[in-house]
Amino acid sequence: MQKPVIVCLDLEGVLVPEIWINVALKTGIDELKITTREMPDYDALMKRRLAILDQHKLTIHDIQTRHRDRWVRWKVPSTLWPGSASDAR
Repeated sequence: MQKPVIVCLDLEGVLVPEIWINVALKTGIDELKITTREMPDYDALMKRRLAILDQHKLTIHDIQTRHRDRWVRWKVPSTLWPGSASDAR
């Protein structure tokens, strides 16, 4: 009997565009273009991103609203969109 094979893949930036690059382009905040390629410490990177969002008074709702069209283009069911009712689980 063959052992099962598990494949792990980084979805964002590999199969779908990096959301932070798009947020940077739509908001004009160049600091949000920084990814783990430039800053490998993910925790530090996310803290930096949150500080930038706070400084510019942007909320998760602002990001979700600006990027909802992405999810429609990829034909992702609306129940799987970030901020949908399924996220409340």
